[in-house]
Amino acid sequence: MKINNLAGVKFGRLTAIGIAFRKNGAIHWQCKCDCGNEPAVRGRDLTSGDTRSCGCLRRDVAREMSIRKYRKRLFRYTDEATEFLNDN
Repeated sequence: MKINNLAGVKFGRLTAIGIAFRKNGAIHWQCKCDCGNEPAVRGRDLTSGDTRSCGCLRRDVAREMSIRKYRKRLFRYTDEATEFLNDN
């Protein structure tokens, strides 16, 4: 079986460093994430785009969505309060 050398290739936030281990015929690559974590990721997940970070991407997206939701709610309440004060 031919192994594609992924060392040094960047996949999203992950950069493949070297082969970590084999499990059930699948090669897992040791990677370095932009946030500093070093997960071992199955090569097929890297090349298909299924894995793009150590989990920090999901956390960052969730944080951003939460902030947007909070800001939207805050502005809605601020607008309602302004209308109420202007009516009186």
